[in-house]
Amino acid sequence: MSIDTHHIAGTLLPVFSLPSPYGIGSMGRAAFGFVDFLADAGQSLWQILPMGPTDQAGSPYKGISAFAGNPLLIDLDLLADDGLLTEQELAEHAEALGSAAADLRIDYAMQHERKTALLHMAAERFSPDSDYMEFARASGWWLDDFASYAAGIEGDGVAGAGGGGAAGAAGACAGGAACAAGAAGAAGAAGAEERHRRIQYVFEKQWRQLKEYANSRGIGIVGDLPFYVSAESADFASHTGLFATDGCGRPSLIAGVPPDAFTEDGQIWNEPVYDWAEHRRTGYDWWLCRFARAAAMYNLCRIDHFRAFAQYFAIPAGRPAKEGRWKDGPGRDFIDAVKRAVPDFGIIAEDLGIITDDVHELREYSGYPGMRVLQFAFDPSGDSIYLPHNHIKNCVVYTGTHDNPTLREWTAGASSPEMDFALSYLGAARENVAQKVLEAALDSVADIVIIPLQDYMGLGADARINTPGTVGKMNWTWRLSQADLTSELAENMRGMAKDRGRI
Repeated sequence: MSIDTHHIAGTLLPVFSLPSPYGIGSMGRAAFGFVDFLADAGQSLWQILPMGPTDQAGSPYKGISAFAGNPLLIDLDLLADDGLLTEQELAEHAEALGSAAADLRIDYAMQHERKTALLHMAAERFSPDSDYMEFARASGWWLDDFASYAAGIEGDGVAGAGGGGAAGAAGACAGGAACAAGAAGAAGAAGAEERHRRIQYVFEKQWRQLKEYANSRGIGIVGDLPFYVSAESADFASHTGLFATDGCGRPSLIAGVPPDAFTEDGQIWNEPVYDWAEHRRTGYDWWLCRFARAAAMYNLCRIDHFRAFAQYFAIPAGRPAKEGRWKDGPGRDFIDAVKRAVPDFGIIAEDLGIITDDVHELREYSGYPGMRVLQFAFDPSGDSIYLPHNHIKNCVVYTGTHDNPTLREWTAGASSPEMDFALSYLGAARENVAQKVLEAALDSVADIVIIPLQDYMGLGADARINTPGTVGKMNWTWRLSQADLTSELAENMRGMAKDRGRI
């Protein structure tokens, strides 16, 4: 589906935040219902967060694969419809979750334990058909590495048996054909690895059906591509040569950010940085595979940490962030390769934070729209590029992102000079400033405006998705109830979009 991005509105909501009786949102009936809600609300885009397997804390930006889908997002009712689970098993699962599901917070430890057991049960009952065999063949270039790694970390096998090499497997993807040597069929696969292949097939099937339905209702899907991958990932285990290592297979440089006004000691992300010389030697094949897979999964895609394509911060492993140094990224050469590989794919460059001239120049060279977040706009010390009068058509405007407070929380906690400026600029009173910020976003000249659902709903701090730099059970856990998606809310959203010509 081709998306006309001229003057449209979209909504940000993670899949895991959807209503569900099983304690975590999924790609089932509630997701289809949310698509209907968005269509009724006059929206053109649904932006989600990364869909890969998460770490134990649920962070979609610290997954164990750059290519696989998150099994926790598979819908159990759809598995029952396919005869892979029984109604009794679902009822027992819902009962076991009990209050953990009822309080609308995701318990990832429980999900990893209980839902994974049900998925393994369903995988054992699954009978491979021709559709599955084609999926296993066409996806073998990433699926086999992932299945081997996933089986290994749960104690069923030995992780890291890549075999094909980075250039070989990735080159096959970039060329549009599967790596035949890596695509093992169901009959010859080891039991544990085969189970993970089947689970990935189920994920792929459910996601394909949901995306096709969304597109049929005029809703485009905006995905999210994390920049780095974890050292505890199938990608690092199988393609270690694409990362900066110490010669013994351990990361020698770690990603992060230097000390600044927000973090006195800087941040250490514990993710290996890329060996860009090796990526350039292989024609960026592994990266082009990531973009090709994103183009197949989404209509548009936000690229996290775009600035690292210009310059990235590298910290010697085991050392504090203050000992890190900025290094040159792949720059224009990389952008040219991406444009050749996925020429018609819509990409949004996440260019937030302290951005230097070289990052602005690279984004302008790419032609990708950057992001303007209104919560960053009202610093009274300068004429911020985030202020609405500085917006341009080729940008994407947000009231906030998954890493920001909700509008209601932000307006309650903003500093006095910042809030005074916002009130004056927007012609607002304290009691309606959140609504005025929302309206200012929709009034922007930007072609695309995307607003978190929580801001339309007027929710406070309890509905925040993530607080960067913290690890706690509140991050990545917020969920809707079905009762939240009212016709009145849809009518309000549609009215605001219609009044501003965004339908």
